[in-house]
Amino acid sequence: SPPLNLVGKEDWDALTPRLTLLYKVTDDTNVYATYSQGFKSGLFNTPGFQATPVDPEEVAAYEIGVKSDVTPGLRVNAAGFYYDYKDLQVPSLENVSNVLTQRILNAASAEIWGAELNVDLEVTRDFSMVVGGSYLHAEYSSFPVASINVPVAELPPPGNAQCTEPAPKPTSGLCNVLANVSGNQMIRTPEWSGSVTGNYHHDFAAGTLTLSGTVFYTSEVFHEFGNRVRQPAYEKLNASAGWLFDNGVQVRAWGRNLTDKAVLTSLVGTSSYDAVDYERPREFGGEVSYKF
Repeated sequence: SPPLNLVGKEDWDALTPRLTLLYKVTDDTNVYATYSQGFKSGLFNTPGFQATPVDPEEVAAYEIGVKSDVTPGLRVNAAGFYYDYKDLQVPSLENVSNVLTQRILNAASAEIWGAELNVDLEVTRDFSMVVGGSYLHAEYSSFPVASINVPVAELPPPGNAQCTEPAPKPTSGLCNVLANVSGNQMIRTPEWSGSVTGNYHHDFAAGTLTLSGTVFYTSEVFHEFGNRVRQPAYEKLNASAGWLFDNGVQVRAWGRNLTDKAVLTSLVGTSSYDAVDYERPREFGGEVSYKF
């Protein structure tokens, strides 16, 4: 086999401490504060033959919260947090010798802060609920040179002159440009999200009935740095019903995405068009199993 060419060589190391302070308010309630640091190693983008190494990605994380068993049937957990990211590793496109080439670059910085709440409630011996929600403020605090695709028609004239593609530059559709996206919402980070789950379990003379349903909500989500391609806010419902016979045979029916929402899950951006994937549409199913 032919010899392998060495793209580059680099060493990275980091100390990632974690400190947690915990105070027990009562036998059933405690509050805490945590500081930690995270480290994602630097790398070489070998598929793109990128000889310049990408710097490590680092984060400093702060969190305060409370965990409490308010009553025997009620548990409440709440937390507030702040994450400070440095040198985020992000994909980019660059014109290298008149060839549009995939690169990995370091965005300058980003920050996330928010809060989350989770409540477990035993309504009756047979029926319980789990309620959770979160708020996120997530933005690129400094990202002056992002690689994004925009419609040529939306660029000031002459629009295609700003495209990074080699000649002939596109006169319609999308073109890749470099843009300052500082202040934009981070990709795949909804501002609001939450869910409510109900579970019912009851023993009858002939067997056991189980019912479950979950309603999930999320606000809009962006899938690229320019905040152009987005998944609008949506609600989704999943449910299931099962019966366990005394002989160990269990039958179960389920439905997923019963609201039949079109949910965009991923984007593969090209210099000509947006290629996207979606979650599965509404679907139903069933299963039979035996419990030993």
